[in-house]
Amino acid sequence: MEFLVSIFEIVKNLGEATGKWFGYINSLDANLKIFKRKIEDLSSQEDDIKTELSSAEQQSGKRRKKVVQNWLGDVQMLKGDVRTLQRQEQEVVGWKNVFSRVQLGKLAVEKIQEVAELQEKVRFSNGLPIDALPTVHTNNGIFL
Repeated sequence: MEFLVSIFEIVKNLGEATGKWFGYINSLDANLKIFKRKIEDLSSQEDDIKTELSSAEQQSGKRRKKVVQNWLGDVQMLKGDVRTLQRQEQEVVGWKNVFSRVQLGKLAVEKIQEVAELQEKVRFSNGLPIDALPTVHTNNGIFL
């Protein structure tokens, strides 16, 4: 009886894994489209942030904090990932590349999650993090 339970568990686990694989394969095109659309939304947020930063830097002499610079860098990396994933999709057409399609499908799902995380991070708690530029004192008491 214990032997049958073990076999049942193996078949169940194999079925779950196979189901995920087929899900990644069948949803690959749709997930890549979702990823691309989310990147477009993220790019719009990036443009808004850059505009706000530029205005704040010019008007009040403030500069962006490192957290903002890191966020902008992460956005650029994901924008590059969209092009890479689209190129890879063209390389793994057909069933002979089934394992590559599974990996690419899984990666697309992970990238969608990364975009969602960046979209959450953009909601900075105290507005856009910018610092005042350091002031320099001269010998005659004039601030620069």
